[in-house]
Amino acid sequence: MKKLFYTLAILFSSAVTLTALNAHIDSGIPVEVDEDEDTIVVVEDLPFTVVEIVDDSDSVYWDYEDEDLGYRQPCYSCSSDYFDSIGQPFPLRDYETLMAQEDFATLAMKADSVLTVLPGDPFALYMSGYADAMMGNLVEGALAATSLLSSYPMDYSARDLVAYIAAQNPDLTIPLLATLGEGRKALGIYTPVEEEFHRQTLANLWLNAGEPDRALEIVAQADSIGIEIPGWIQIKAVAFADKGDSEKALEIISTVEEEDRDLVWMENYAIYLRNARGIEASNEYIEEVLKEYPYDEQLKETYGLNLALKGDYGRALEVFRQLRAEAENENDQLFYDMRLGMVYSMAGKKIEAGQQFSIILSDPEATETEIMVAKAYSHIGNPDELITEEMIAERPAFYAGIYNVYGNQEKALDLLGRAYETYTWRPDATQYDINLRSLLKHPEYPKALARFRK
Repeated sequence: MKKLFYTLAILFSSAVTLTALNAHIDSGIPVEVDEDEDTIVVVEDLPFTVVEIVDDSDSVYWDYEDEDLGYRQPCYSCSSDYFDSIGQPFPLRDYETLMAQEDFATLAMKADSVLTVLPGDPFALYMSGYADAMMGNLVEGALAATSLLSSYPMDYSARDLVAYIAAQNPDLTIPLLATLGEGRKALGIYTPVEEEFHRQTLANLWLNAGEPDRALEIVAQADSIGIEIPGWIQIKAVAFADKGDSEKALEIISTVEEEDRDLVWMENYAIYLRNARGIEASNEYIEEVLKEYPYDEQLKETYGLNLALKGDYGRALEVFRQLRAEAENENDQLFYDMRLGMVYSMAGKKIEAGQQFSIILSDPEATETEIMVAKAYSHIGNPDELITEEMIAERPAFYAGIYNVYGNQEKALDLLGRAYETYTWRPDATQYDINLRSLLKHPEYPKALARFRK
């Protein structure tokens, strides 16, 4: 017996998704490969079995199926293993370099060369779709991405790629994915869990595309067949929140059973509660939850922002200083540097705010969001030169806030109206956004609000 070690990555959505990563990893859950019998013996009790094994030379290829939930996962390393086994260089061996260099044409060409040898290979199909999407070839990218997700509805990599393409052109991608799903169902190769996850993916894509009514149509289909799991409840709540009905969203999210209310639910509930009933109600709830979960960062961040919004800058700064001190990596530290700078600025402490923003502007690891916020509050540069139309299209409400901080309220109101129009931002959230809330007092704000379609 030769022992190999695999890392099992467990990701949570409405159900658990299991993804097997490459072999020969130093840590993980041990399994044994019986090379004589071409089978895998699970050393520890795991919620899946191997349903397909191909032993060629020294390579073992696998595909997983969950016995209880009934879904399969693609093997993203099998194409590489196959080329190794036949003694040929793997065409996509330098895919990370090509992605970093943004050489998507070469990446697409190499992915297609793998598909010529291994038609339908999930890794090559993903890379082909990714490269096409990055080059703006959305039709080709959508075909590859939706084909992959149709074959493996529970796979997160495929779902994320489809979501990216759908954000660029929802009218192309989402109906195509729906058609492929129906075809898979007609062939009788859809398990109930895969079909449910497929429906949830479509609903979430419509939400991301700013079409909550279409998402609710899919939710209604689920309701008609008696699906009442937390994932559907969350989708329904977000849809009503996007439509501007915070009370309805709060009512829906509250129907999640007590045993299913994990920390993520509590974090979301605190925000729903604030948007529907105000800061005081939200903070009272957070204070109670923090007694049991004192180290939850998301709840503390919401609490700190709430304090800043109500003008309690001293306590807000205390919260963010603590979060900054407890942050274990540089990215989190920079994020809280940004929050501290914003609260210092709100409190009128310009020197302290400038010190926090200078930390961000001098750190090469700072994100685009952090840099934009730091420049806006420091009034560095011209926003018309810093912000492209592509950036605005992805996050109109965020850049509305940036323009507002720079002092261009006319442009800020136009972008906020665009965000309302596309359902990428909600009016009830504007009063709780540090960078946007001053726009509520602008005499032209009603025109922006009128663009929100209930």
